[in-house]
Amino acid sequence: MLNTSKALLVGSLVWAGVAPFAQSELKTFQPGDVIKSSEINGNFEYLEGQIEDLDIGAVNSDIDNLEFRIGGIESTLDSTTKVVDCNADTLALDTALLQEAHYTASTHGIIKKFEINGECEVGPISIDGTSVTIVGGSDGATIAFRDESDWNVRFNSWLGLENIVFKNSRIITSQGSTLSWGRITFDNPRGIFLVGHASLYAASPTALSQDSSGGALFIGAYRMSSVEIKNSEMRYQLHASTGSTIRCFDCIDVALTGVIVRVNSSFEGSASDDQDLSIETLNVSLNSTFAQRGGSGLCTSTGITADDSSVIAGITSCSE
Repeated sequence: MLNTSKALLVGSLVWAGVAPFAQSELKTFQPGDVIKSSEINGNFEYLEGQIEDLDIGAVNSDIDNLEFRIGGIESTLDSTTKVVDCNADTLALDTALLQEAHYTASTHGIIKKFEINGECEVGPISIDGTSVTIVGGSDGATIAFRDESDWNVRFNSWLGLENIVFKNSRIITSQGSTLSWGRITFDNPRGIFLVGHASLYAASPTALSQDSSGGALFIGAYRMSSVEIKNSEMRYQLHASTGSTIRCFDCIDVALTGVIVRVNSSFEGSASDDQDLSIETLNVSLNSTFAQRGGSGLCTSTGITADDSSVIAGITSCSE
Protein backbone atom coordinates (compact mmCIF):
# COMPACT_ATOMS: atom_id res chain seq x y z
CA MET A 1 0.00 0.00 0.00
CA LEU A 2 2.82 2.30 0.86
CA ASN A 3 4.55 1.57 -2.40
CA THR A 4 1.34 2.24 -4.28
CA SER A 5 0.93 5.61 -2.55
CA LYS A 6 4.47 6.56 -3.40
CA ALA A 7 3.90 5.64 -7.01
CA LEU A 8 0.77 7.77 -7.15
CA LEU A 9 2.58 10.69 -5.52
CA VAL A 10 5.47 10.49 -7.98
CA GLY A 11 3.03 10.21 -10.89
CA SER A 12 1.13 13.29 -9.68
CA LEU A 13 4.33 15.31 -9.35
CA VAL A 14 5.45 14.28 -12.82
CA TRP A 15 2.06 15.27 -14.30
CA ALA A 16 2.05 18.55 -12.42
CA GLY A 17 5.45 19.36 -13.89
CA VAL A 18 4.53 18.42 -17.44
CA ALA A 19 1.04 19.93 -17.78
CA PRO A 20 2.01 23.63 -17.72
CA PHE A 21 4.81 23.09 -20.23
CA ALA A 22 4.27 24.67 -23.66
CA GLN A 23 6.69 24.04 -26.51
CA SER A 24 8.57 27.07 -27.84
CA GLU A 25 8.52 26.16 -31.54
CA LEU A 26 6.84 23.88 -34.04
CA LYS A 27 7.98 20.26 -34.05
CA THR A 28 9.12 19.24 -37.51
CA PHE A 29 9.06 15.68 -38.80
CA GLN A 30 11.25 13.85 -41.29
CA PRO A 31 10.26 10.94 -43.54
CA GLY A 32 10.30 7.72 -41.49
CA ASP A 33 9.88 9.45 -38.09
CA VAL A 34 7.45 7.93 -35.59
CA ILE A 35 4.92 10.68 -34.93
CA LYS A 36 3.46 10.87 -31.43
CA SER A 37 0.03 12.30 -30.72
CA SER A 38 1.53 14.46 -27.97
CA GLU A 39 3.82 16.12 -30.51
CA ILE A 40 0.92 16.84 -32.87
CA ASN A 41 -1.10 18.26 -29.97
CA GLY A 42 1.91 20.35 -28.96
CA ASN A 43 2.07 21.86 -32.46
CA PHE A 44 -1.62 22.80 -32.28
CA GLU A 45 -1.16 24.38 -28.85
CA TYR A 46 1.84 26.34 -30.11
CA LEU A 47 -0.16 27.72 -33.07
CA GLU A 48 -3.08 28.67 -30.84
CA GLY A 49 -0.70 30.57 -28.61
CA GLN A 50 0.76 32.41 -31.59
CA ILE A 51 -2.73 33.43 -32.75
CA GLU A 52 -3.55 34.78 -29.30
CA ASP A 53 -0.32 36.79 -29.33
CA LEU A 54 -1.37 38.52 -32.55
CA ASP A 55 -3.71 40.80 -30.58
CA ILE A 56 -6.61 40.79 -33.04
CA GLY A 57 -8.20 43.64 -31.11
CA ALA A 58 -5.30 45.92 -32.00
CA VAL A 59 -5.55 44.88 -35.66
CA ASN A 60 -9.27 45.71 -35.69
CA SER A 61 -8.48 49.04 -34.08
CA ASP A 62 -5.98 49.79 -36.86
CA ILE A 63 -8.59 48.90 -39.48
CA ASP A 64 -11.14 51.20 -37.82
CA ASN A 65 -8.55 53.99 -37.79
CA LEU A 66 -7.77 53.44 -41.48
CA GLU A 67 -11.47 53.58 -42.37
CA PHE A 68 -11.77 56.82 -40.43
CA ARG A 69 -8.82 58.30 -42.34
CA ILE A 70 -10.27 57.21 -45.70
CA GLY A 71 -13.54 58.84 -44.74
CA GLY A 72 -11.64 62.01 -43.92
CA ILE A 73 -9.95 61.98 -47.33
CA GLU A 74 -13.32 61.51 -49.08
CA SER A 75 -14.69 64.40 -47.06
CA THR A 76 -11.72 66.51 -48.13
CA LEU A 77 -12.36 65.64 -51.77
CA ASP A 78 -15.95 66.84 -51.43
CA SER A 79 -14.90 70.04 -49.69
CA THR A 80 -12.17 71.25 -52.07
CA THR A 81 -14.52 73.41 -54.17
CA LYS A 82 -13.85 77.05 -53.39
CA VAL A 83 -16.20 79.83 -54.45
CA VAL A 84 -14.27 82.79 -55.85
CA ASP A 85 -16.19 86.05 -56.09
CA CYS A 86 -14.51 88.34 -58.59
CA ASN A 87 -17.39 90.79 -58.29
CA ALA A 88 -16.03 91.66 -54.84
CA ASP A 89 -12.34 91.36 -55.80
CA THR A 90 -11.26 91.20 -59.43
CA LEU A 91 -7.94 89.60 -58.39
CA ALA A 92 -9.51 86.88 -56.23
CA LEU A 93 -8.90 84.06 -58.73
CA ASP A 94 -5.38 85.28 -59.46
CA THR A 95 -4.59 85.20 -55.73
CA ALA A 96 -6.14 81.76 -55.22
CA LEU A 97 -4.21 80.19 -58.11
CA LEU A 98 -0.91 81.74 -57.06
CA GLN A 99 -1.39 80.20 -53.61
CA GLU A 100 -2.72 76.77 -54.54
CA ALA A 101 -1.99 75.81 -58.17
CA HIS A 102 1.16 73.84 -57.38
CA TYR A 103 2.14 70.45 -56.01
CA THR A 104 2.09 69.77 -52.29
CA ALA A 105 2.43 66.38 -50.63
CA SER A 106 -0.73 66.92 -48.56
CA THR A 107 -2.92 67.58 -51.63
CA HIS A 108 -1.35 65.11 -54.06
CA GLY A 109 -4.10 63.43 -56.11
CA ILE A 110 -6.81 65.88 -55.00
CA ILE A 111 -8.52 68.01 -57.64
CA LYS A 112 -8.62 71.66 -56.61
CA LYS A 113 -11.89 73.08 -57.87
CA PHE A 114 -12.77 76.76 -58.12
CA GLU A 115 -16.24 78.07 -58.90
CA ILE A 116 -15.90 81.64 -60.11
CA ASN A 117 -18.35 84.51 -60.48
CA GLY A 118 -17.97 87.86 -62.20
CA GLU A 119 -14.98 89.01 -64.28
CA CYS A 120 -11.63 87.82 -62.92
CA GLU A 121 -8.39 89.55 -63.88
CA VAL A 122 -5.34 87.29 -63.96
CA GLY A 123 -1.63 87.59 -64.62
CA PRO A 124 1.00 84.90 -65.27
CA ILE A 125 0.06 81.61 -63.60
CA SER A 126 1.95 78.30 -63.41
CA ILE A 127 -0.01 75.15 -62.60
CA ASP A 128 2.68 72.70 -61.54
CA GLY A 129 2.21 69.03 -60.71
CA THR A 130 -1.41 69.28 -59.63
CA SER A 131 -5.02 69.10 -60.88
CA VAL A 132 -7.20 72.21 -61.11
CA THR A 133 -10.77 72.71 -62.32
CA ILE A 134 -12.23 76.17 -62.89
CA VAL A 135 -15.97 76.41 -63.47
CA GLY A 136 -18.10 79.47 -64.11
CA GLY A 137 -21.05 79.96 -61.78
CA SER A 138 -24.68 79.63 -62.80
CA ASP A 139 -24.47 82.89 -64.74
CA GLY A 140 -21.06 82.05 -66.20
CA ALA A 141 -17.87 84.03 -65.61
CA THR A 142 -15.05 85.78 -67.43
CA ILE A 143 -11.28 85.42 -67.08
CA ALA A 144 -9.33 88.34 -68.55
CA PHE A 145 -5.55 87.98 -69.07
CA ARG A 146 -3.76 91.26 -68.38
CA ASP A 147 -0.64 92.56 -70.12
CA GLU A 148 -0.48 89.61 -72.54
CA SER A 149 0.33 87.21 -69.69
CA ASP A 150 0.37 83.42 -70.07
CA TRP A 151 -0.83 80.39 -68.14
CA ASN A 152 1.63 77.49 -68.02
CA VAL A 153 0.31 74.00 -67.21
CA ARG A 154 3.37 71.84 -66.46
CA PHE A 155 4.78 68.71 -64.84
CA ASN A 156 1.93 66.21 -65.43
CA SER A 157 -0.76 68.64 -64.36
CA TRP A 158 -4.43 68.72 -65.37
CA LEU A 159 -6.50 71.84 -66.01
CA GLY A 160 -10.25 71.62 -66.64
CA LEU A 161 -12.30 74.64 -67.75
CA GLU A 162 -16.07 75.01 -68.10
CA ASN A 163 -18.66 77.75 -68.68
CA ILE A 164 -16.16 80.61 -68.98
CA VAL A 165 -15.37 83.46 -71.38
CA PHE A 166 -11.60 83.86 -71.87
CA LYS A 167 -10.31 87.27 -72.91
CA ASN A 168 -6.86 87.79 -74.47
CA SER A 169 -5.79 84.33 -73.29
CA ARG A 170 -2.77 82.20 -74.06
CA ILE A 171 -2.36 78.80 -72.39
CA ILE A 172 0.81 76.70 -72.76
CA THR A 173 0.45 73.05 -71.73
CA SER A 174 3.63 70.99 -71.51
CA GLN A 175 5.56 68.11 -69.96
CA GLY A 176 2.85 65.46 -70.00
CA SER A 177 0.04 67.75 -68.86
CA THR A 178 -3.59 67.86 -70.01
CA LEU A 179 -5.94 70.73 -70.84
CA SER A 180 -9.68 70.05 -71.13
CA TRP A 181 -12.61 72.37 -71.73
CA GLY A 182 -16.32 72.60 -72.51
CA ARG A 183 -18.74 75.51 -72.92
CA ILE A 184 -15.89 77.97 -73.50
CA THR A 185 -15.95 81.22 -75.46
CA PHE A 186 -12.69 82.83 -76.58
CA ASP A 187 -12.48 86.59 -77.02
CA ASN A 188 -9.35 87.65 -78.95
CA PRO A 189 -7.37 84.52 -78.02
CA ARG A 190 -3.58 84.44 -78.43
CA GLY A 191 -3.36 80.70 -78.87
CA ILE A 192 -3.26 77.28 -77.24
CA PHE A 193 0.15 75.57 -77.30
CA LEU A 194 0.91 71.94 -76.41
CA VAL A 195 4.54 70.89 -76.06
CA GLY A 196 6.10 67.60 -74.99
CA HIS A 197 3.52 64.80 -74.63
CA ALA A 198 0.77 67.26 -73.73
CA SER A 199 -2.93 66.73 -74.50
CA LEU A 200 -5.98 68.85 -75.28
CA TYR A 201 -9.63 67.72 -75.17
CA ALA A 202 -11.88 70.43 -76.60
CA ALA A 203 -15.55 69.56 -76.15
CA SER A 204 -18.62 71.24 -77.58
CA PRO A 205 -19.57 73.98 -77.52
CA THR A 206 -16.46 76.06 -78.11
CA ALA A 207 -17.02 79.50 -79.60
CA LEU A 208 -15.32 82.70 -80.66
CA SER A 209 -16.77 86.07 -79.71
CA GLN A 210 -18.01 88.11 -82.64
CA ASP A 211 -15.38 90.80 -82.15
CA SER A 212 -12.37 88.45 -81.99
CA SER A 213 -9.80 90.14 -84.20
CA GLY A 214 -7.92 86.96 -85.19
CA GLY A 215 -10.95 85.25 -86.64
CA ALA A 216 -9.78 81.79 -85.53
CA LEU A 217 -8.48 79.96 -82.47
CA PHE A 218 -4.88 78.84 -82.96
CA ILE A 219 -3.96 75.42 -81.56
CA GLY A 220 -0.40 74.15 -81.94
CA ALA A 221 0.70 70.62 -80.98
CA TYR A 222 4.43 69.90 -80.85
CA ARG A 223 6.76 67.06 -79.78
CA MET A 224 4.44 64.05 -79.40
CA SER A 225 1.39 66.01 -78.26
CA SER A 226 -2.25 65.30 -79.11
CA VAL A 227 -5.42 67.29 -79.73
CA GLU A 228 -9.00 66.01 -79.82
CA ILE A 229 -11.69 68.44 -80.96
CA LYS A 230 -15.37 67.62 -80.82
CA ASN A 231 -17.57 70.59 -81.55
CA SER A 232 -19.35 72.52 -84.29
CA GLU A 233 -19.53 75.99 -85.83
CA MET A 234 -15.99 77.02 -84.94
CA ARG A 235 -12.94 78.40 -86.74
CA TYR A 236 -9.47 76.99 -86.04
CA GLN A 237 -5.91 77.42 -87.22
CA LEU A 238 -4.09 74.15 -86.52
CA HIS A 239 -0.42 73.14 -86.45
CA ALA A 240 0.87 69.62 -85.69
CA SER A 241 4.58 68.89 -85.68
CA THR A 242 7.22 66.38 -84.50
CA GLY A 243 5.12 63.28 -83.95
CA SER A 244 1.90 65.02 -82.88
CA THR A 245 -1.73 64.19 -83.68
CA ILE A 246 -4.86 66.29 -84.23
CA ARG A 247 -8.31 64.71 -84.47
CA CYS A 248 -11.53 66.55 -85.20
CA PHE A 249 -14.53 64.32 -84.43
CA ASP A 250 -18.07 65.12 -85.61
CA CYS A 251 -16.81 68.50 -86.77
CA ILE A 252 -19.96 70.06 -88.20
CA ASP A 253 -19.61 73.44 -89.91
CA VAL A 254 -16.03 73.73 -88.68
CA ALA A 255 -13.78 76.01 -90.71
CA LEU A 256 -10.01 75.56 -90.73
CA THR A 257 -8.32 78.77 -91.77
CA GLY A 258 -4.96 77.05 -92.10
CA VAL A 259 -3.55 73.61 -91.33
CA ILE A 260 0.12 72.63 -91.16
CA VAL A 261 1.02 68.98 -90.52
CA ARG A 262 4.72 68.15 -90.56
CA VAL A 263 7.47 65.84 -89.26
CA ASN A 264 5.76 62.48 -88.64
CA SER A 265 2.48 64.05 -87.57
CA SER A 266 -1.14 63.44 -88.55
CA PHE A 267 -4.56 65.04 -88.84
CA GLU A 268 -7.79 63.04 -88.94
CA GLY A 269 -11.19 64.63 -89.50
CA SER A 270 -14.64 63.10 -89.45
CA ALA A 271 -18.09 64.49 -90.18
CA SER A 272 -21.65 63.30 -90.63
CA ASP A 273 -22.86 62.22 -94.07
CA ASP A 274 -24.18 65.64 -95.04
CA GLN A 275 -21.36 67.76 -93.63
CA ASP A 276 -17.88 68.74 -94.75
CA LEU A 277 -14.92 70.35 -93.15
CA SER A 278 -13.86 73.51 -94.94
CA ILE A 279 -10.26 74.59 -95.18
CA GLU A 280 -8.43 77.56 -96.64
CA THR A 281 -4.82 76.36 -96.76
CA LEU A 282 -3.19 72.97 -96.14
CA ASN A 283 0.49 72.06 -95.92
CA VAL A 284 1.50 68.44 -95.24
CA SER A 285 5.18 67.48 -95.23
CA LEU A 286 7.96 65.27 -93.91
CA ASN A 287 6.26 61.88 -93.61
CA SER A 288 2.95 63.21 -92.32
CA THR A 289 -0.71 62.37 -93.01
CA PHE A 290 -3.93 64.33 -93.53
CA ALA A 291 -7.14 62.32 -93.80
CA GLN A 292 -10.82 63.19 -93.86
CA ARG A 293 -13.24 60.35 -93.05
CA GLY A 294 -17.00 60.37 -93.24
CA GLY A 295 -19.14 62.98 -94.90
CA SER A 296 -18.41 63.76 -98.52
CA GLY A 297 -14.85 64.87 -98.02
CA LEU A 298 -12.78 67.88 -97.15
CA CYS A 299 -13.62 71.08 -98.96
CA THR A 300 -10.65 73.26 -99.82
CA SER A 301 -10.85 76.63 -101.50
CA THR A 302 -7.20 77.52 -102.01
CA GLY A 303 -3.76 75.97 -101.94
CA ILE A 304 -2.77 72.44 -100.98
CA THR A 305 0.91 71.65 -100.50
CA ALA A 306 2.33 68.19 -99.85
CA ASP A 307 5.70 66.57 -100.41
CA ASP A 308 6.29 63.05 -101.74
CA SER A 309 6.73 61.53 -98.27
CA SER A 310 3.26 62.57 -97.09
CA VAL A 311 -0.31 61.43 -97.68
CA ILE A 312 -3.54 63.42 -98.20
CA ALA A 313 -6.90 61.65 -98.40
CA GLY A 314 -10.53 62.78 -98.66
CA ILE A 315 -10.11 66.10 -100.47
CA THR A 316 -12.95 67.53 -102.57
CA SER A 317 -13.56 70.86 -104.28
CA CYS A 318 -15.70 73.50 -102.62
CA SER A 319 -19.02 74.22 -104.34
CA GLU A 320 -19.35 77.63 -105.95
